[in-house]
Order: sequence, then structure tokens, then C-alpha cells
Amino acid sequence: MRLRSKLSIGFGAILILMIIVIYFSIYMLHDQNEKISELAVTRYEKIRLSTTVYSEVNKTAKSIRNILLDPAKLTDQEIQSIKESNLKSDQAIEELLHTEDMDQGKEMLLNLQSQITVYQQDVDEVLSLLKAGKKEEANRLFLTEDQAQVRSDIEEKITDLQNLEHTQMMNLLAQSTQSYDFTIRLLILIFAIALVTGIIVSQWVVVGISRNIKSVLSVINEAQNQKKGHLSRIKNVSKDEIGQIASAYNLLVESIELHTQQEEQYKKTLQHQALLETNVSKVVALFQEVHDLASLADLLLQKVCPIIHAQFGVLYIRKGESGENGENTSDQYFTPLASFAYPFDFIKDKHIHLGEGLIGQCAKDHQKIFLKDIPDEYYKIHSGLGEALPRYIIILPIEFEGEVTSILEFSCFSELTPFENDLLERIIRVLGITLNSIEGQMRVKSLLVQSQTLTEELQVHSEELQLQHEELRSTNEQLEKQYRESEQKTEELKKVSQFKSEFLANMSHELRTPLNSLLILAQTFSENKEGNLTSKQIEYALTIYSAGKDLLDLINDILDLSKVESGKMNILLSEVNLQELTKGIEDQFFPLTREKGLSFKINISSEIPDAIVTDQKHLLQIIKNLLANAIKFTEKGRVQLDFYKPSIEILHREGFKQSSVLAISIKDTGTGIAKEKFELIFEAFRQGDGTMSRKYGGTGLGLSISRELAKLLGGTITVESEEKKGSTFTLYLPYQELKSETLENNKIAIDSTPAIIEAPAKNEDALPCPASLKGKTILIVDDDMRNIFALTSLLETHQMNTFYAESGKEAITVLNVHSEIDLVLMDIMMPDMDGYETMRNIRHMEGYQTLPIIAVTAKVMKNDRQKCLEAGASDYIQKPVIPEQLLSLMRVWLYKGGKEN
Repeated sequence: MRLRSKLSIGFGAILILMIIVIYFSIYMLHDQNEKISELAVTRYEKIRLSTTVYSEVNKTAKSIRNILLDPAKLTDQEIQSIKESNLKSDQAIEELLHTEDMDQGKEMLLNLQSQITVYQQDVDEVLSLLKAGKKEEANRLFLTEDQAQVRSDIEEKITDLQNLEHTQMMNLLAQSTQSYDFTIRLLILIFAIALVTGIIVSQWVVVGISRNIKSVLSVINEAQNQKKGHLSRIKNVSKDEIGQIASAYNLLVESIELHTQQEEQYKKTLQHQALLETNVSKVVALFQEVHDLASLADLLLQKVCPIIHAQFGVLYIRKGESGENGENTSDQYFTPLASFAYPFDFIKDKHIHLGEGLIGQCAKDHQKIFLKDIPDEYYKIHSGLGEALPRYIIILPIEFEGEVTSILEFSCFSELTPFENDLLERIIRVLGITLNSIEGQMRVKSLLVQSQTLTEELQVHSEELQLQHEELRSTNEQLEKQYRESEQKTEELKKVSQFKSEFLANMSHELRTPLNSLLILAQTFSENKEGNLTSKQIEYALTIYSAGKDLLDLINDILDLSKVESGKMNILLSEVNLQELTKGIEDQFFPLTREKGLSFKINISSEIPDAIVTDQKHLLQIIKNLLANAIKFTEKGRVQLDFYKPSIEILHREGFKQSSVLAISIKDTGTGIAKEKFELIFEAFRQGDGTMSRKYGGTGLGLSISRELAKLLGGTITVESEEKKGSTFTLYLPYQELKSETLENNKIAIDSTPAIIEAPAKNEDALPCPASLKGKTILIVDDDMRNIFALTSLLETHQMNTFYAESGKEAITVLNVHSEIDLVLMDIMMPDMDGYETMRNIRHMEGYQTLPIIAVTAKVMKNDRQKCLEAGASDYIQKPVIPEQLLSLMRVWLYKGGKEN
């Protein structure tokens, strides 16, 4: 056979072998590439999506917990955030279902989707309960073992799903390694065959071909003993067929090296991620037992600074109030909370406002700041052997729900590595949630302390009221029991205030009920219409009536104080003419000062307007209380009332930003007050001498109510006094100039805390022809026979016929038997069937839809009148009843009822 044929056969065989080599190489590389793609992209994407589900579910759970801790956070924005989290988790699960190719994975995803659907339904139900004000039911639903089990199952299924994906990733990695080893062995086998063929062909070819083949074989043989990522190349490749083989081999080696590099990079990524998770877990574990911000900050810096090789570290915490939508405001500032390797005393008093310096700019922009080339003036890093400037400064904002709540600053000798950057990024995300959680715990503790303080104050009030009337003993005991339960359950301040208001309302009812009969009978006796009482007996009756009125004033004062403290005191703004106001004050107090031989003078500065806009009733109440005190504690000399405009210095001193402030001073030459007792006199039940004695008479509530009313109107009360030289009480009151648009709809906003402003109620149309009471038949419904006796006595003196019922059921029975009844006087607070339910039942009875029903009740809290009217009452009157007022009201409704004689 000719050499050409042999060469053709030999080279043909080699060519076929090379084609096979290239084919298998390309095939194996393609297979390797698909596995790497699935490993690095598909599986990683599944883990990322499952992590998204876990993160969004946790985010929803934390939002619900925060709302349960503080219902004020139940905003539309928060609800929308929860809905978006639910949507994100649903979308992530759908994407996982589309990408999952294993039956086991799909089954796990379907189970997870079912659990999340149940969880989201529970979340929606919790939100609905919170919107309806049913916080306790929401707590029970969200904190049940079943609900906790649902969240645990979700977390477990996500973990199982990630573990499955990790297992698949490791399987793919193992398969890739096996495939790589198989490729190497296969190539070596094929190259060995090619080598044998080459040796045979080498006998047929020239020496040059033999030398090239030996060169190729030498490189191939070396590949077995070399590292996977550093295989030798065939150099000086000829331009013949052997050269093509050499080029193909070089390409194969490059592909193998590229695959090895990708594999090594992936391993490094996994190691980086594992190390990152380990360090984050260690840092987070430190936070578990920390319950105050300073300890948390110190632990954080002590742990993190060595990890990132930082020589200095400082954590700044935000102080001040945020804006209406939670955004940062200019009133906020940042102050150091803890430091690492830096003298904390040097910086502890710093206040850094938004936009001030790098710290303030970081807080304002919500952006990280990295600095190099630190100036020489920067604080140097010290050690026992010397000192040096840091080379890098890192400033990181820590956010929670879009707000910068704190800032971390580090100084280093070297720039942060990618690992250190990732670690800090993960830590600050966790830290924002942790700081907010600890702040929430501290706020709860603060509220608990305030709750306990209010409990103690209320207990003092209860003891003082117990001295006024023995009948309150059982109520006080019940109150103490409820407060003990309140302390055990750590109720928040709002609940305590609400309970206090309800207690005072019930207390008012218990006092007003017997007081009603006392006042009616005392006034009836004092009128002596039958002329059978002596002047002394009439005087006794008037004394009883006066004592009852004093007790009623005490009840009203206590209720006023309670309404102001709980934010339920309404203010009604109107035009107040100061000349008319002072004329009424002069008419009332001039006789009192003249009787005591005191000089009384009123001065109005020309600098103030003739009329202002404020709440006239409460302003007059404050002035009267202060004047009454001044006259009470002044035995000789003078009492003076001044209206004037305060100086700018005084406005700044008292914290007023606006210039429209009216100063009202009450000066006297009385006993005076010691400086150390200035605050005591404003406490409830305190007298002018700072004690709780009754030396000067009165309840001791006037100054306390006046100060609270002043706060309600946006003002304040100050006192200047010296013992035995008199006192000066000054009310600083913000006001508005009277303008045409000022009183629009009788509603005006006041710059200063949370008063309720309502328009005045419209008066009923005047009735020109009141009905006669003689011969009318009245049904009295009351569970207290004293009230029935008092009201019966009053009505019979006006020649009216009466029936009575001691319960709601008995009242309905009487109405069914006596159709001649013209009007019903209905008590509200009755056992079993109360007045509200009784009136609703009467209105459903045939023929009684228009029967006049007047609610007679001791409840005087906000909306009580509206509740009575909604239940079916025609009108409403408070206990103790003023006989003339009651009779006038009965005439009006007897006329409206159309049952005149």
C-alpha cells in the first residue's frame, strides 16, 4: 500500500478519532454547562423564591404583632403593606410551581400554598377584628396554638423545600464531578488509541510528523499529573492535520479549565454564604436576652468591630418625634448610644440634626457613606505602642419601615472586603427590627409605669370620696379589685383612663340617685306650700338643699377633671366680648369682696382686641375658680383682675410660638404660698396651703381643673407668690382674632394635643302654648323608692296623678293596664332590663310610638343624651332633677303629645 494511502488511512483514522473526541468533549461540556446552569441559576432561583415566601410571611407576622401591641399602628398604609406581602408570597409560590419539575417538590409546594392560604385568611380575620375594635379577640386568634402551629408548619415546609433544593444542588454537583472525571478518563482512553494509531502512522510519515506527534503526546501525558485548573497547552502547532488535533486539544483544555474555575467559584460562594450566615447568627444570638437599647448597642459594637477589623465604632440613636406619616423631621436628632475603642464621654452629649454633618446627611438621604483619605484632624486610633489615623470611614443608616432609626459609624485601617460589606448589610437589616422591638418593649414598660401612677392617683381620689359618703365603700372596694387585676394584666394607659371615666360615671349615678330625692324633697319642704312648717324647719330644709348642692358641685368638679384628663371634654369656640365678660364677673364677685371689705378692680389693656375667639364657658370657669380662690385666701387688702398682652420674653419662656396670646392675671394680698408648694396646690383635693385639710372649705379641685382646662385651650397657668404677701396667678391663653371666616360652621382648630370641637346643638322650635299639668297621669319608672317618693311628692303638689314601676318589665305591665298615662319619667340605670331596653320595648308596643318619654338619669358622660334619644326617649334630663326644669320639660312634651285637657 502506498504511503499516501497509508497516510490517508492513518490520518483518516486519526481524524475519525478526533471527531469522536470533539463530539464527546462538546457533548460532555454541554452536559456540564446545563448542570452548572441548573445548579447556579434554576436551583438558586428556587431557593431565592422560597426565601421570599419565608421573609414575606415573617414580615406579615411582625406587622400583626406590632399592631396588636399598639392598635394605633393599624393604618391603611400598614394594611396595604400586609396585602403586598401576601401578594408577593403568593407570586413566589406560583413561580416555584411553574419551575418545579419533581413530584415531591410540587407536593411540598402545594401543601405550603395551602398552609399560607389558611394563614392569610387568619391574618385577614385578625385585621377585621382590630378594625372592629375587638383587640382581645384578635389576640386570642393570632396567639392560639393552632395559629402558632400554622406558622411553624409554614416555616418547616419552607425549610424542607430548601433542604430538597440543597440536596438536588449537591446531587448535581456530584454528578458534575463524576461527569468531569468520566470525561477525563474517556479523553485519556481516546487519546491512548490515537497515540497507538499515531505510532503506527509515524513509521509511514516523515521525521517531522513523528516529532510533532511526540510533542502532542508529551503534553497529553503531562495532563494526567497536572492540576485540573492548570493543564499545559500544545505549543508550536503545525498547520497539518496534527496541528488541528493540537488546536482541538488546546480548546478542550481551555473548556476544562473554565469548568474547573466555575466549580471553584461556586464552592467559594457557598463557603462565603455559610460563613456569612454563621456570623449573622452569632450576632443575632447576642440580642436574645437584651432588653434595653444601650446594652444592645454595646454588645453589637463589641461583636461586629473585631469581625470587620474596625478600630473605632459608634452607634447613634434617633431622638425626637417623627412626622405624621412616619417621615423624619427637623425636630429629630441623633445622639450616641454606645462606642467601641472610643471615649464615650467625649461624644455622649452630641445632638446631630438631619442634614448636619455626615451623620445627619446619612439620616436625611437614607444612603451609606464611604470615605477615604481621612484628614489629619480626625481622631487618631491609639494603642499602647502608638497612634495612627484611620484610612477609611463607613457610615451606615439603620432603617425600620422606611425610617432611619439609628446610624452606625466605623473607622478602619483597611477597606472592607466584600464579605465584610455583606455581613454589615445583613446585620443592619436585622438590627433595625431588633431596635424597634426593644423600643416597643421600653414603651410598654413606660406605659405600665404611667398606668400604675394613675392607679395610685385614682386610689387617693377614691379614699377622699369615701370620706364624703359611706355608700361609696363597696364601689371603692370593687375599684381596688379592678385595679389589682389591671396591674396583673399590665393594661395600657388608655384602658386605665377609660376605666376611670366609667367608674366616675357609675359613681356619679350612685351619688346623684339619692341626691335627686334629697334635693327635690328639700326644695319642696323649703317652699312650704301647705304653710305648716316653722321658720326653723324651713331653714333646716334650705340647709339640707345647700349641702346637697355642695355635694353636686363636688361631683361635677370630679367629672370635669376626669373628662379633661381622658380627653373627652368638649370645647365650643365662639366670639367672646371681653367687656361683657368682665361685666358679668364684676357683677358676681363685687358683692363677695365688698362683704369681706376687700378692694376689687378689673383692668383691660388697650393693646388687646375687644373680642377674641375661644371657649367662653371654660375661660369663665378658669377665671371664676382663680378669683374665688383669691377672695377665699385674702382677709384684707385687694383682689385685682388684669387683661393684657404678655411680652415676647414671657412668651418664649412659656414655650409659645404664636404672638396671639392673652395674659389674664389675678392678684391678691392674701396669705400667699410657699415656693415649694407651687406644684402641690395644682393637685386634686389640695388647698392653698398645699395640704389636703379643709381649713378654707371647698373641694380642693378648682386649681387642678383650671390647669387642665387651660391645657385643653392650648394655654398654661403660672403662679408667683410669697408667704404673707399675696399671690399672682396668670393664665396665658392663645386666641384667634375675630374674622369673618373664623367662625365658619362654628368649628375652629386649636394649635395645641387632641380636644374635641363640636358645633352647638340647634335649639328646638319654641312652643308658644305650654300644656297644663293639672290632672295629667304620669308613670314614674325607677328602681329606687326614694326617687319614686320624691318625684311623686313633687307631681302631686301640682295636682297630677301618678303610677310607679320599680323595673322595666313592671313598667310595660302598667302601660298595658293603664292606657290613660300621658307621660313616662324613665330611669336609665336599672337591673335586669335597663331604661334603654325598656324604652325600645315601649316603642314597639302598639299605640305607644308617640307617647312622651323623658329619660331621668344620673349618667352625665359624653353621648348619654344621644343614646337615650336613639333608644326611644323624647327628651333627657339629668339627676339631681331641678323641679322647675322638670315641670317645664313635662309641659313642653305634654303639649307636643297632643293630650291637653
